[in-house]
Amino acid sequence: MRESLKKIVVSLFVVAAVVWAVQWAVMSRAVDARDYGAGSRAEGFSGFAGAQYDFGLRAWYENRLDAAENFFGRAVSIHPLHVDAWLKLAEVRQAVGDEKGAENILRFTDRLAGDVVKWKWRQLLMARQLGMEEMFVEYVNFVISFRRLRDQALDLVDRHFDQRAQMVIAVLEPGNLPDYLRWLMRRDRIEDSLAAWSALRGKLEVDRELYERYVSYLVRNKEIAEAVRIRERYTGLKDEMVNPGFESEISGHVFGWQAWSREHWDVRRDRYQARQGNYALRVDFTGEKNINFYHVRQYVPVQPGKTYSLSFQWRSRNLTTDKRPYFEIRGVNCQKSRWKTDMIAMDADWHEQRLSFEPGPDCRAVMIRMRRHRSHRFDNKIDGTVWVDGFQLKLK
Repeated sequence: MRESLKKIVVSLFVVAAVVWAVQWAVMSRAVDARDYGAGSRAEGFSGFAGAQYDFGLRAWYENRLDAAENFFGRAVSIHPLHVDAWLKLAEVRQAVGDEKGAENILRFTDRLAGDVVKWKWRQLLMARQLGMEEMFVEYVNFVISFRRLRDQALDLVDRHFDQRAQMVIAVLEPGNLPDYLRWLMRRDRIEDSLAAWSALRGKLEVDRELYERYVSYLVRNKEIAEAVRIRERYTGLKDEMVNPGFESEISGHVFGWQAWSREHWDVRRDRYQARQGNYALRVDFTGEKNINFYHVRQYVPVQPGKTYSLSFQWRSRNLTTDKRPYFEIRGVNCQKSRWKTDMIAMDADWHEQRLSFEPGPDCRAVMIRMRRHRSHRFDNKIDGTVWVDGFQLKLK
């Protein structure tokens, strides 16, 4: 009899355990799917932190703050490492006017969140709302290093300091200054970008790509004097041409050779036809179109009021039309000033071309470029090849 009773008790226990396990599995699946059913009761999911958090969110969105606080409190009591629930609990404490309680929770989550960027983003937003300046600055510097949230973080810190770039620069870590500079460039805030560049140069070694991008940005925005000043400090060069003999690859940088190939012409370095050194620049025209050509150029800083002599070597083969290439020098963002050579002959061996010019008192840079204007003749499609090499720019 006793043995039979024992078996019955064990069987009942096993059945109860199986029923409980099945119910728990069903509820766990519902929690994972966030499918609690219409009108579901929170008490039925009292052992699940995720469910309590979801019920808390529902109450929060319905502005039932007491219920929301209760649910989020249950969630963290079940799962003390539930960072999302802690952060929502802090939001509730702030919403009911308990800022001290919200601050305490936020400081507590600082140890829980670690380096998870989604939590850091929420933490920095709350730190800003609570006026926790030190924590806000720490978190915003952390988030900037993540590309996905970088622009949002920079937008936020810029608004926080009312677009006063010097204050933003003062709180950003040196490693984040390049990103802030790029952000300012995208928004065309030139004066603020100059402040960021100055701070950056004082704290970090600026990489070449950023320097070239920034100087090009200044030239595009007609800040020639600043671009020239930065070029001189960064490179040590003054009124000197870069890569005058095309011995290096075409950089495309504004203070280096810029050259573009298109459908009806090709620009490339030629290692077999150099006049000096190992390379010359070669321009081939296809003879298929009456083109307007200005696609080989270099910006060069100059001293206002000084007289310069530009010399270079060039040759041609089988050029056509009455409008053939020539070189011109134009002042950049200064009073109208233009000097030009004669057009090159249809066929010419290597020969030297010289051109003297004097930039005006407001001229800090000139553009040296190869030009060809459209022809108005019937046979106007330009064909043939031009080589150039050995540029020299000297003060007279």
